[in-house]
Amino acid sequence: MADNLYNRGGSIEGDGHDRASTSGADALIGFAKAHDIDFIFCSPIAVMAPVWEAFAAKAIDDGGVETTPRYRNCRHELLAVGLAHGYARVTGKPQIVFLPTGLGVLNGAMGLRSALQERTPMLVLSPDTITYGTDKTCDPGCEWPSLLVDHHGPAAYGQLATKWARELKMPHELVPELRRALYFADSIPRGPVLLQIPFEFLKNPVPVPREQAFTGSVTVASDADLDKVVKLLVNARAPLVITEHAARSNDRGARAKFLSFVEELGAPVFEFINPTTESFPRSHPLYAPTAVEAHLGEADLIVVAGSNAPWHPPRPEALAEGCVVVVVDEDPLRPRAPFWGYRSDAGLAGDICENLKLLADKLKALRARGEAPPRNAAHVALWTERNAAIRSAKRTAAKNARQKDCVHSSQLYSAMNRLLPAGSAVVDEIIASLPLLIEGMFSAVGEGEPQKDFLHVRGWAGALGTGIPIALGCKLALGPERAVCCFVGDGAFHYTPIPACFGFCQQYAVPILIVVCNNRGLVSQSWNIHKYYPHGAAVTSNRFLGPDITPTPAYAALAAAYGGHGETVADASQLDAAIGRCLAAMKDGRFAVLDVLCEP
Repeated sequence: MADNLYNRGGSIEGDGHDRASTSGADALIGFAKAHDIDFIFCSPIAVMAPVWEAFAAKAIDDGGVETTPRYRNCRHELLAVGLAHGYARVTGKPQIVFLPTGLGVLNGAMGLRSALQERTPMLVLSPDTITYGTDKTCDPGCEWPSLLVDHHGPAAYGQLATKWARELKMPHELVPELRRALYFADSIPRGPVLLQIPFEFLKNPVPVPREQAFTGSVTVASDADLDKVVKLLVNARAPLVITEHAARSNDRGARAKFLSFVEELGAPVFEFINPTTESFPRSHPLYAPTAVEAHLGEADLIVVAGSNAPWHPPRPEALAEGCVVVVVDEDPLRPRAPFWGYRSDAGLAGDICENLKLLADKLKALRARGEAPPRNAAHVALWTERNAAIRSAKRTAAKNARQKDCVHSSQLYSAMNRLLPAGSAVVDEIIASLPLLIEGMFSAVGEGEPQKDFLHVRGWAGALGTGIPIALGCKLALGPERAVCCFVGDGAFHYTPIPACFGFCQQYAVPILIVVCNNRGLVSQSWNIHKYYPHGAAVTSNRFLGPDITPTPAYAALAAAYGGHGETVADASQLDAAIGRCLAAMKDGRFAVLDVLCEP
């Protein structure tokens, strides 16, 4: 009989059905190892003692060499969730997160909601109790019946921000439900799931079934549904594609499939204003570096390839009469959202890029047999010319951009593009200057030069405070050889659990570069004042309450408290040297904070 990966602690008499028993904590670690989980990110609480003891024993058994799964202590729930989020965005692999009871789930709920929005898988475990100290052999502590009792509990709270959540009732459920939950997390549509696990189950023996690791398969549309959509594509003479999250950040295979579809269709590709990643190469002639709204009326067919909100406002009159809209997504029409007001004539559910590749193959085969017209060469030429002109104008504007008393954001991104090593990950949690970041970081450094191969990861999904935790997860996934740079607005910086993040960098030697895009306020919060009250009291008196961050903090000074390197720059001429010193600190294993006073 094969070795039981779950049972490290020695066998206890089983139930006679090919089962062994071991502590729940040991079974959990064995489960993680059997299912190729690399990390357990834990926001600690005292009832984690059985897990900590199991990891200590594991370290002894492993001769002091750290093996998977690795334990990482997190000083805030949002950090723990963000680490798993960033790791999955790079690797595609769900990790385990421990959040302490209902209070911890509530504190981490913003990060869980972001992971749900981003379709990012993770397995969240929340320890609780069923005896509250009435069993002296499993007393979780006096704080439980007095302070930690929740009428609802972790699973009920988790239902608001996860794909699936439930409470374990019996010890024999532990391993089967871990297996089931992990399958749900990694099945389309992917997302975070939560199990509420009693402390008693972690401490005491639980039966362990002898089962193999169980994973889901890629889900694609039926052949008949693909053929229906291909018929629509064949007749399109002015198609366009809109995307936000077609490919996972580090999945080159998925991006190649998306590219093959676009080139076979012969359509420009537009990105939603806040793309989750670079699904389509931004240096490609068919990449449209502009907003789609002005061109919706020109299209006879629109393919929405993974986008929560393809255009705005979502009014049907924006489209040309007879325009056909095809929605390709893990879960078309967003069943987990309260609104989908966009025209949708056909849809394909399942893995986005896999379905797009199947469409491309079918379209190509039809054309090879002479059963479909070739792609519209005039349409391709039109958009190739348009995109080149827009790109050239933006490059000229960026070169000429200046600010009197600070750094223009275009200057910042241009310098970072030049100096960051190729292959670095760029995590963004900014709003006001995001279009400039995409243009500055994901275009050629100079005329005729190739685009650097940066990895783009959006660090927020509506809620602020998640960018730096996600960047740290990306760094764990990418390892020491590849740099990670997180651009965060000064407003978003204030929502971030900074002590926990900086402490993690220091404790585990995780060197990332955090660039604070410091425009001295939450600038986006003033937009609707200007829009709806252009001559109102706030504008005429220059009294904007929502965006206010005064006085301006010394953000870079915070790094030193946790062994990091800090720099503040207010003059573009100082950028290169400051960035160089930050990169040097990272090579020494320290994180760096670069506070850049910039506009916009």
